[in-house]
Amino acid sequence: MYAMTNRKEEEFKIVIVRYRGSGKSNLVIRVVTSYFWEDYDPTIEGSYRKFIDLNKVRDCLINVLDTAGEENIARYRSTIRNCDCVVIVYDVVGPYLPEEVINDYFSEVRRVCNVNILIAETKTDLRCDFLNYKQNLDYVVNFCKQRNLCIIETSAKEDVNVDFLFTFAVYNLWFDSFED
Repeated sequence: MYAMTNRKEEEFKIVIVRYRGSGKSNLVIRVVTSYFWEDYDPTIEGSYRKFIDLNKVRDCLINVLDTAGEENIARYRSTIRNCDCVVIVYDVVGPYLPEEVINDYFSEVRRVCNVNILIAETKTDLRCDFLNYKQNLDYVVNFCKQRNLCIIETSAKEDVNVDFLFTFAVYNLWFDSFED
C-alpha cells in the first residue's frame, strides 16, 4: 500500500443519464460497492464517490451523480455544465429504440456544453438472440463512429465491463487534462 501523503489526487465529476429502469443505478452501485441489487427502489437522485488508482503515485476520486431517470434532462443542465463526463445509458433490451434515447440525450448534452460523453449499453446479459438486437447495435455503433464517441457494453448483474467503463472515463479525462 502506498503512503497517502506521497500520492497526488485528481477529481472528476461524472453524470449518468437515461430513462428509469435502464440500469443506471446498478452500474453505479456495482462500481462503488461491487454488489448487484436485484430489487431496489427507483432512484430519486444519488451521488456516489469512489477512488480509482491511476498509477503508483496518483489517485482519482470520481463523484458520480446517478440522475432520477427522467426523459427530460433539462433540470440537469447546470450539473452537466459543471461535470467532466456524461455517460448516456442505453438499455439493450428496453422498450426504447436507441435513436430515441441516445440521439435525444446526446443533443441535449451538446446544447449545454462540450463535455466528454460515453455511451454505455446496459443489461447485455439479457440479450439472448443477438440477431434481434443487431439493427439497434448497428445504429449505436454508427452513431458513435460519426461523433467519435466510445461505446461500452456492460452488465451490472454479471459484472461485465462495469469497472472498465468508469476506469476508461477516468483515464480519458486524466489524459485530456494534460492538454490544458
